[in-house]
Amino acid sequence: MSTKTSGLEFKAFYNDSKVWKNGRWHEDEIVFINHHLVDEFDIAKINDSDMVLIEGGVIYEEDGATEVGGFEGQFRKWKRNQDTTTLLVRAPNAKTEAIRAAIKAAGGTLL
Repeated sequence: MSTKTSGLEFKAFYNDSKVWKNGRWHEDEIVFINHHLVDEFDIAKINDSDMVLIEGGVIYEEDGATEVGGFEGQFRKWKRNQDTTTLLVRAPNAKTEAIRAAIKAAGGTLL
């Protein structure tokens, strides 16, 4: 299974001190950025609008012996607990302003 997200959400997860407390670390996840497999990613180089695909991986406590859970599963859990959703939207040029107006009217914020 794999999980798709935006660079913006991936960075928010990766920088959330509630997830990565007490020296937690990860390994063996597979990450695709904009359909390109990356062996090791630099979180600072991921753009907010990048499409990130996560597969597998494990998060460990600092001791390296205790599993917190799967990287992908922990991301999905983190995302469910957020009070906002980030959307990347592709729209026809002729409809862009109407879509922007609809998002604002519904209480959304354009980034």
